[in-house]
Parts: sequence; structure tokens; C-alpha cells
Amino acid sequence: MGTWDKQHQVKIIINAINNQYGSGTLNVKANDGELDSEEISFIVNVENINDLPSFTDIANPDSTDEDSDNIVLSIIPTDEDPTDVLSVSFQSSNELLIAQSDISIDIEDAVTNTQRTITINPKDNAYGESTITVSVSDATETISKQFSVIVNSINDAPVLDSIDDITINEDIIGSMPLVASDVDYVSLSYEVIGSNEIEASITENILSFNGIENYYGSSSIIVKVFDLSFTSIKSFSLTT
Repeated sequence: MGTWDKQHQVKIIINAINNQYGSGTLNVKANDGELDSEEISFIVNVENINDLPSFTDIANPDSTDEDSDNIVLSIIPTDEDPTDVLSVSFQSSNELLIAQSDISIDIEDAVTNTQRTITINPKDNAYGESTITVSVSDATETISKQFSVIVNSINDAPVLDSIDDITINEDIIGSMPLVASDVDYVSLSYEVIGSNEIEASITENILSFNGIENYYGSSSIIVKVFDLSFTSIKSFSLTT
């Protein structure tokens, strides 16, 4: 009886585990149902391919009133490359409301799965809306996401500058400008309260006063400035 050899070509398919890389030795042998062949070995190298960093979407925080508490939120950047250092940066669409310097983070650079706390401190006496862009970079790839911050307008009280005590001669009419400010309103209203001995009036922001004829002594004068909601009051002594 004759004999013959039969060769079979076998294709080996190797699937590396997702997001893993490095070198490994594979040992291969054949079996005809009874006996094993001689074992052969070879090395498989899986090269590292950089993966994009990622982080979950950031929900828009509740609107906040101007000059109130800071806005605080957290993100957890991740990367399938565990040794990559992930850097977090920001950009604001409305620098008049929230500038770059008004945003801080407790940990700017760290590896994957490190929680970062972001604190936003809108500018005082400012209101409106700003879109905040948060970017995470592994030095090769960058991913960005956005959320909106809304700051509600709150009326601020006017401020009336202090008025020094005044001394004038008897039967003389005196006047002085009043200085007041309000971060919300350009136009302010004034009111003055004199006394039985002192007549006082205000035209625009000029305070005028004079004592009744032949009066001398001291009287308290009260000045008020007000906007639509708030009033600032100052008093001073007028001596003739």
C-alpha cells in the first residue's frame, strides 16, 4: 500500500482585546485526532493607537441671580490610555459676564477617571448669558462640550456720597452738587427735607438752601436719592 503526505494551510485569526497593546507569545500545535504536532511559537506585537479622551455631557446649571453664590459643577474626564495626562481648559462666549479669570478648576491636569471641580464666579453687577466651552486634551486629541450659564438681573440700590457739615453766613443762599451713583440706572431722583428754619430744594442734582431771615444756629438736612426700588439717605448739619 502506498502512502502520501497531505499538507493543510491553516489561517490563524488573532483578535487583540480592545484598547490593549503590547507583546505576547503564541504557542501553536496541530492534532490529527490522535497525536499532537511539534509546537511552534511566535510573538505578536500590538501597537498602541491613541484613543480620544471623553467626558459626559454637562447639563446647564440653574440660572443664578447677579452677585449671588458661585456656580459649581464637576466632570470626570476618561481615556482608554491609562497613562495619558488629561488637561482641562475653558472658554467663555461673554467675557463681560464671565471672563477666563472667573473660571477655576481644582485639578487642571490628571490621569483618567479623576474628578475635576469647576467653579464659575460671574462678575459683580453683571447679568446675561454666556456659553462655556469645556475642552479635554490628552496632548494629541481634544474633545469639547458646551453648556450655558444664565445670570438674572437684580436691581442694585443707589449710593449717595457722604455730605460734609456746612457753615454759611446768616441770610446767605448756598448750593452744592450732590453725587450719587447706581450700577443699574443712569437717571436718579432726589428729595430733600429741610427744617422750620432752613428752606432747601433740589434741581436735578444741585441742592440749594438758605435760612429764614435773621436765623442763626444749626439744623439737620436730610437728602434722599432713589431709583425704582431702593433709597439711599444721607444727612448733614447746616449752621448759619
